[in-house]
Amino acid sequence: MNPIARLEETLPTDVARWIHAAEGDLSRAWRNCPRPDWLVQIALAVGVDRSLVVHAALEVATDAVARHPISDLRPRRALMTALQWVGGRVPGTQCWAHGFAATEVAETLEGPAADAAYAAAFVAFACDDQADDSFYAHRAYAALAMTHAATTLELSRACQTIRERIPLPVVLERFEVASRPPPPLPLGLDPAEISDSFYC
Repeated sequence: MNPIARLEETLPTDVARWIHAAEGDLSRAWRNCPRPDWLVQIALAVGVDRSLVVHAALEVATDAVARHPISDLRPRRALMTALQWVGGRVPGTQCWAHGFAATEVAETLEGPAADAAYAAAFVAFACDDQADDSFYAHRAYAALAMTHAATTLELSRACQTIRERIPLPVVLERFEVASRPPPPLPLGLDPAEISDSFYC
């Protein structure tokens, strides 16, 4: 199985179909992708640095919150704490606490304001420096943040923000790394523990 097919296997069905429709051309799929959550899913699947992914999602979620003002400050605090995490100034646990607080606010709201607050909460939940890469990509909190933000924003603008924060060369470089089969290992070692390859 070729690397693109392996990548498609790791992605949600709708994202995999998008890449397949681009005839396996990851560059074309990335440049033309119409949804910010799909872009984030692709970035997570190839192993783009999670702080880069969070920063991209953070900017989109911040735009969503700004466009749908929420009197309660907890969603904004969740975003500010996430920005501190991106800069290495706070631990993920602190972000999660703010994420739960933002979720409480979202549950009291309706429509775009609720989605904006949920976007802020999921960005905070994406600030996780403990989970291994495959589990982190599976939970995909940053992509969930974009799913909520996408209902409140112009999609093309949100996608542009993601592509500016996560440039195509970064995605292609990570895809190349993930496409390399791991070297043979001594018996008893699990390749998934030491390799980012799709082959693990």
